[in-house]
Amino acid sequence: MTNFKEQMTLDERKAKSLKLRKKYRNRIPIIFQSTENSSVPSIDKIKYLIPSDLTIGGFLADMRRRIQLAPEEAIFLFINDKIPMQSETLDSVYSKEKDEDGFLYIYYTGENCFG
Repeated sequence: MTNFKEQMTLDERKAKSLKLRKKYRNRIPIIFQSTENSSVPSIDKIKYLIPSDLTIGGFLADMRRRIQLAPEEAIFLFINDKIPMQSETLDSVYSKEKDEDGFLYIYYTGENCFG
């Protein structure tokens, strides 16, 4: 899987995120990708428009269903090499952590923690 930033130039990504933010004002443009050595299966798509009032915990629950993780498999999210608080809204995280291109990059990795 190629990195999203390698697929387009910075200007193309900026234009795309700006267009999305104008059209969908109450949604956050998110790029959701696995880390290089993740034990979690890859997800079917990486670009999402998520409601801004959704919490990180709610987003994580949605992504767990989408990836179809077993209950014993843990998944960890990283935004700018930090683990976000589960109770924080995506709008709050976006305002602090968005990339210069206007997307919020969330990376995930996993580990079998319970056996």
